[in-house]
Amino acid sequence: MRRCGLTEVAGAPILLVYTIGDYMPSAEKAVRVSVRQLRGRLSEYLKQAEAGAEIEVTARDKLVARIVPPQPLGARPLGLLEGKIRVVSDFDKTSAELIALMEGRRKR
Repeated sequence: MRRCGLTEVAGAPILLVYTIGDYMPSAEKAVRVSVRQLRGRLSEYLKQAEAGAEIEVTARDKLVARIVPPQPLGARPLGLLEGKIRVVSDFDKTSAELIALMEGRRKR
C-alpha cells in the first residue's frame, strides 16, 4: 500500500512516496474483511500483513480473528528445557536387531 506526503527541505517542497511497513509503521486502522472475502483473496491479505497491515476477520459482523505482521522472534535462551527432559544413557546405541529391522533384513 503506497502513501504520499509533502514536506519541505531547505525551503523546497518535496513529494514523498513510501510503502507502509517499509518506511513507517502503519497508522491506519486495521483492514476489516469477512471470512468469505478472506477466502477469496487470502494471498493478497497475507501480502498486506507482511507489509505491516493488520487484518481483522469477521463472521456475521463479529471479530473472530486478527492477522498481524510477523514479529522477529529473537534469540532463545540456553537451557530453556533444563530439568524438563531426560536423555537415557544408551540413547545413541542401536541394537543389531533394530538395525536389521530398519534395513529390512528381518521382519517382525
